[in-house]
Amino acid sequence: MTKFYDAKRNGIILRVHLQPRAKRNEIVGIHGDSIKIRLKAPPVDGKANEEARRFLAKVLGIKRQQVILKTGTTSRSKSFLIKDVDINTIENKLGPMVGPLP
Repeated sequence: MTKFYDAKRNGIILRVHLQPRAKRNEIVGIHGDSIKIRLKAPPVDGKANEEARRFLAKVLGIKRQQVILKTGTTSRSKSFLIKDVDINTIENKLGPMVGPLP
């Protein structure tokens, strides 16, 4: 399985593939080298991006301000910087939702 995050000096870069307009917000597994997230929000006026920030913050148990969209503003493939979180937190919170990590 491909690792969907990278440790950087200022936090963790989390690669995400979004599927907007879903029935509910959920993490459904791995999509290539990204974690796949379904969101209820439509991809209009940044609503899906903001919903993704809220959802990731909730799942990780952190503040929304710690989740920063770095790339992919208008794409389904995005990178989020997760600040002030260690790799163990990422693995412990997201690992059970996506399956075994490498």
